[in-house]
Amino acid sequence: CLCISLLAIAAVIACFWLPETLHKHTEDTMLNSSTEAVEEPCSDLNAEQSGSGCLSLFTNWPLMSTITVYCIFSLQDMAYAEVFSLWAVSDRKYGGLSFSSQDVGSVLSISGSIH
Repeated sequence: CLCISLLAIAAVIACFWLPETLHKHTEDTMLNSSTEAVEEPCSDLNAEQSGSGCLSLFTNWPLMSTITVYCIFSLQDMAYAEVFSLWAVSDRKYGGLSFSSQDVGSVLSISGSIH
């Protein structure tokens, strides 16, 4: 946990020095007029202030579906990581597997190497 925490802190600090990766377009690099028509509504200041413009994240359905799927898989992974150990160690009369601590460690190490 300490190694992962140090790695996460280093990543957070390194993020301050990484350059922003926004795509900046100039007039001479436009390929055709259809891209100008798409980008034009995004430059409207009233659309940004009202929240109904192209910057509204809640109407971006590919983004929202990706976030939803990620949340579902993360919940499943967290539930497996936290609940499996308790279920595996529990006695069979309580619906568990009656594994020893060594068996649980073996199962978790195999699933961790695959994960």
